[in-house]
Amino acid sequence: MLIIKLVFKFVFTYLLFIPVTYAYIDSGSGSIIVQTMIAGVLSIAFAIKMYWYKLKAAFFKLIGRKKEPLTISEEHDESESE
Repeated sequence: MLIIKLVFKFVFTYLLFIPVTYAYIDSGSGSIIVQTMIAGVLSIAFAIKMYWYKLKAAFFKLIGRKKEPLTISEEHDESESE
């Protein structure tokens, strides 16, 4: 963990003091950057979707509220009673 912190500090310090560069980002590079950002957002959304029930259970456990998950037959019974 200490090594990771040191590497992070070194990289951050290095990036903080980079001299001014006059670089050109063409439309192809900009397109790749935008695609990477969109892919990152969609990946996070997909991960949240995949772990939604685990995250929800952890949240309810954190706030102290217990909610028993319904089984398929209980959900079906509730929808018929309405």
